[in-house]
Order: sequence, then structure tokens, then C-alpha cells
Amino acid sequence: MHIDTMFPAPYLRAAELQGQEPGLTISGVAIEKVAQNEEKPVLHFQEGCKGLVLNKTNAKTLAAAYGPDTAGWGERPIVLFVTQTQRPSGEPCEGIRLRVPVAAPPAAALPAGAGVMLGGQLPGQAAALPRGVPVAPAGPPAGAVPAFPDGIPF
Repeated sequence: MHIDTMFPAPYLRAAELQGQEPGLTISGVAIEKVAQNEEKPVLHFQEGCKGLVLNKTNAKTLAAAYGPDTAGWGERPIVLFVTQTQRPSGEPCEGIRLRVPVAAPPAAALPAGAGVMLGGQLPGQAAALPRGVPVAPAGPPAGAVPAFPDGIPF
């Protein structure tokens, strides 16, 4: 039995994962009093397990994956895992890190609503031609000298 499991804590600790890498779904982030004079962001999960106190490393991982606004992190998947790290004093310890599952959508790859076809065009895109009208490939401008004067492209 790991010594950390003998002393219950209100937030998730590395020893509690017992070598597992659970896939969880974020339900939200809240600033909570985690010590007598210390407030930190805490990540909560839809699965109902203990919350995870976010450190800067894990917060940056989530921001890179799902954007810097924590309001956009809800209902997003993550995987928790344990790794060797160190305390601010330099003492080695185990810590919880998180990663985004491979199948998760990339963060902020497109702005909200982008990529959604509305009547055959992207939002903000002017309709140049009606749908279904073939567009001829652009040729060289009138009067341009061909790159190959003999017309043979080799």
C-alpha cells in the first residue's frame, strides 16, 4: 500500500492513479481554496472522481490543446498519467500530467464556426459563382511569355 493512499486528500494525487492512465471528460474548472491561504484552479470531471489541482504545466497543455479560455474546456477528453517530476525544492516526486487523446480535435485549429459550410461557402466568404458552376483553371496572363519557348515542358 502506498503511503499517500493511507491519508485521504480532497484532490487527486499521483498514488491514487495506481499506475493506470484513466481517460476522463472535463466538466469544468473552478478556482478553489486548496490550502489555508492558497487558491488554485481545479479541474473537475464528468465521471465524478476527485478534482485535479492544475499546475502551470498541465494548464498550458490544456490551453495548447483546447484554447486559453477555460470555458471552452468543458466536455473535452483528457488522459491522466503519472510521471517523475520534482518539487520546487528540487526533491524528486511523482506528479500527475495530462495529455489529449489522439482522437481529440486539435485546439483552436479553426475559429468557432469555421469550416461549417453555409449554402456552399464558408462564413465570411463572398459567393463568386453559384454552386455547381465549373471554374476553368487560371492560365497565364494575356501577353505572358511561356516558360518554355518551344512548348515542350522538359
